[in-house]
Amino acid sequence: MVTATTNGGLGNNINKGQDAVTTPYSLYVQEDFEPTELFPSKLEDALTFLQQDKYLDLVRLCAFFEPPIKESFADGFSELSFNWTHSSHIKFYCYSDHPHLRRSDFLEKFVRCIESEGVDLTEMDTALRFIQRGGQALFYDDFSSFFTTKEPPPKPARAPNPLGGYRAIR
Repeated sequence: MVTATTNGGLGNNINKGQDAVTTPYSLYVQEDFEPTELFPSKLEDALTFLQQDKYLDLVRLCAFFEPPIKESFADGFSELSFNWTHSSHIKFYCYSDHPHLRRSDFLEKFVRCIESEGVDLTEMDTALRFIQRGGQALFYDDFSSFFTTKEPPPKPARAPNPLGGYRAIR
């Protein structure tokens, strides 16, 4: 566990935490997520998938929303896909800062998280780089049963984005 006396922001915390990892795989879980009784067996499944498929980059274990494009994989997991023409804005979240297991070279392959921006821009930047660089991910289908949260899930809102289009607000 990596701690800090001050919060350096999402990007800083992810980079600092990943820098401290010395094993081939990293489990990323923020402090407001608590594992359920499924955790040990499904984490073992996720690890097995990563060990067996060298092209797989991460396994998402929790989410507030179901990804719009996925295909059944094995043992309650699906493979995430991305399609620019799909109408849902949630399609971009092949990567998310929700709990996941990933290869420890993740930041080398997809570039370190930006540290000078807020949570939404940091997460979207990482998600876009994950897509642009051909990231491969699995998703646990019963995504709300693996972890519980101390706070209720946010309700997505829409607000004008100065870069064009809309962005989610939390």
